Amino acid sequence: MLVNISCPACEVGQIAIQPNMLIEGQSFGCNHCDASVGVADKSKAALANGLHEFDNLKTKVASMKAEGAQLS
Repeated sequence: MLVNISCPACEVGQIAIQPNMLIEGQSFGCNHCDASVGVADKSKAALANGLHEFDNLKTKVASMKAEGAQLS
């Protein structure tokens, strides 16, 4: 999953992030300036948990849509 965020440093560029790679220690750079974004070691478990919960939510919503449930 690729997520694009606005660069917090220059506010002009974009930073393309792959959240699963953040957990592995990868950092991602701005396409306009030298800023980069990464995750501290102590935050990796929380990020991994959040991504797992997000995947569970996506699966649940897809299942509801397949069953014809109305989502609001």
